Amino acid sequence: MNIEEALKKLNALHQIEAVAPGWEASQRALPEGGPAFLQPEQIIANRAWCDFGTEVDAALLHTAERIRTDETLRRFAWHCAWRLYDAPEASWFADWPTLESVLGEDAGIFYLLVGISFALQVRAFHQAMHIPEAITQATLQQPRCFADNYAKMHSGKLGIPRSQLGWLRHYTREKYFRLGRFEYWLKPHYEHGVHVYRHTTNGRVLAFAPSGARLDDDGYALDPENTAGWQTTLAITPDTITGYPISPRGYVLPDPVSIPRPEWQSALQPGDYVLDMHIPAGGGLSFETWSASMRQAAAFFPAHFPDMLPKAFVCLSWMYSPDLEKLLPPESNLVRHLSEMYLFPVPGAYLWFIFMQDEFDPATAPRDTSLQRAVLAYLEQGHAWHDGGMFLLMEDLDKLGTGYYRTTAE
Repeated sequence: MNIEEALKKLNALHQIEAVAPGWEASQRALPEGGPAFLQPEQIIANRAWCDFGTEVDAALLHTAERIRTDETLRRFAWHCAWRLYDAPEASWFADWPTLESVLGEDAGIFYLLVGISFALQVRAFHQAMHIPEAITQATLQQPRCFADNYAKMHSGKLGIPRSQLGWLRHYTREKYFRLGRFEYWLKPHYEHGVHVYRHTTNGRVLAFAPSGARLDDDGYALDPENTAGWQTTLAITPDTITGYPISPRGYVLPDPVSIPRPEWQSALQPGDYVLDMHIPAGGGLSFETWSASMRQAAAFFPAHFPDMLPKAFVCLSWMYSPDLEKLLPPESNLVRHLSEMYLFPVPGAYLWFIFMQDEFDPATAPRDTSLQRAVLAYLEQGHAWHDGGMFLLMEDLDKLGTGYYRTTAE
């Protein structure tokens, strides 16, 4: 069966460009007995490892049987899993077929079965790194978090968003673990471009925008292809560092400054090891919860990877948007959390995690939560939305709760 024949049977020939790469290679690798992750015993094991309850068993097993007994669906499921976990290059699945025309309301379960099949690979990968079983079990919860998102998008149905499926590849090959509330990916090359320095006497932290960043009049990042606004410069010599400083509140200041380099020590530069932090859906965001998670991570990674010591936590997210402080009360958990981090601007305005719409439309966006209502009201007033980035230096963990970056800068 070639890819054209398969997609015709799935009523998805128009999506061949997204699906076709690697079809011949995946079909050559298809096990003679079919994909093991579609067998009942493996499904039950994967479901348990990924922290789903037994109430989903009937739906998982029923859909898997439909896939196993249909040659096209069986081959397509294997191709999806092969592209996700085994292909030389990562794939993203937002443009893959929904499969509703062939599986109806069970369409989302097709991708969920592929998603939870990562459990075997993750467990083996963690065992090779001598990761405690409890941390492996926590890390394997991510498909359930994705399923919670799918349920919000599809009136409570079981499944996984295709736009999130590709992320599961990282867990099978990266130093990526859930530790308490957050997940952390140990990356060997800090890549967000912000240069960070600490004063050798008073400990003040100062971040500079990278050279060539394009900003609007308020100091927020524009998309690189946008020719409006103004551009930053950064010059580092043996004697001075001259550039545009970033306010810890998440925007670049309009006037350049020059600081004497001997008085400032490099704290974070492109290429340093960092913990790229991710925030799984659900679980709350109390100070005690997130600070305990970050402290756990600060202890875990040096213990397991002593040759890859991270200098900072970093994250790019809607959750670090400086706009949040304009529309949420200061006592909210979210505002309290971001006020403890050093924020910096990043291009983009990605509202998917707030509204769960693949194509954001303010007219049809849900207004179920106070956050959704507040963001929509903010946009309706004519304001632009900005995503944000943050860093927290490892050596500043003991200052959590003091708003250190802001109090020392103001």
